[in-house]
Amino acid sequence: MRRTPGPFGERGDGGYPRPPEAAPASERSVRTLTQRLADYTQHIENLNIAEFVELIRNPRRMFFLNFLSGIGRGFGIAIGFTLLGALSLAVLQHLVRLNLPGLGDFIADVVRIVQGRLQGP
Repeated sequence: MRRTPGPFGERGDGGYPRPPEAAPASERSVRTLTQRLADYTQHIENLNIAEFVELIRNPRRMFFLNFLSGIGRGFGIAIGFTLLGALSLAVLQHLVRLNLPGLGDFIADVVRIVQGRLQGP
């Protein structure tokens, strides 16, 4: 009884098909693959995966760093809101000094309402 060749040619030892012969790699393709592998390695090192894994394994350090970043964000928001409020007040004062007909009356009404609320009933 004669065997028919499988998809990879004649059967090898143990009944498994033999893989096709690999084409010889050219020097250029080896150089290209080596360069790409070096680029990927450098990219992974730049991601600082080892430091991230170490941070996850140490919950106290993660809590401390998150706490400090929260304090920093809080101060940043407070300073930014203060500067933005001061800038908007300066612009409103300048607009009042210009004595624009519609805008000046509106701002004066807002100031009267705010002063009335501050003085209480």
